[in-house]
Amino acid sequence: MAIGEVGDFSSQRLKTLYASDLANGLGNLVSRLATLCEKADYGTYKALDEPSAPAGYHDATREYRFDSALGILWREIASVNQAIGEAAPWNALRNGNAKAVKNQLTRWLDSLSTIAYWLEPFLPGASCRIREVLAASPVRRVTPLFPRSAKSRGPRPPA
Repeated sequence: MAIGEVGDFSSQRLKTLYASDLANGLGNLVSRLATLCEKADYGTYKALDEPSAPAGYHDATREYRFDSALGILWREIASVNQAIGEAAPWNALRNGNAKAVKNQLTRWLDSLSTIAYWLEPFLPGASCRIREVLAASPVRRVTPLFPRSAKSRGPRPPA
C-alpha cells in the first residue's frame, strides 16, 4: 500500500501476510537454503559485499513507494523459491550428487544475500538474522526465521 492510501490493518490481514509473505515466503527460503547447504556439505559462503539492487528498487524508494520496493524484493523471493522447486536439488542429494547442487546453491545464496541486503531498511532484524545464517561456517539449518503458527502449517515442500 502506498503512502496516503487507505489499507486493511485488521489483525486477520496481518496474520495472513505473516503466514504468506514472512513464514511461507522469506522464512521458507532461508530455511530451505540452509538445510540444503547442510545436506550438501556446502561449507562456507562468501556473501556479496554490496550487491546490486533488483531492477526498479532504487526508483521505488526514491519515490517513497516502499510498497513497490518490497514487492520487488518479494518477487525475488518467490523467484528463488520457484527455481529451487523446479530444480529439486534434494533429488540430486538423495542420489549422492552434492557437487552438482553446490553450484546451484551458490547462485541461490547470492540471491538471498542480495535480498537480505536490500531488505535491511524495512526488516533490519530479519536482514541481520539472514546474514548471520549466511556467515555461519559451515552454513547449517537454523530455527525458523518466522515460525509458522499451528493453524498456518500446511503441507511443507521438501527441503
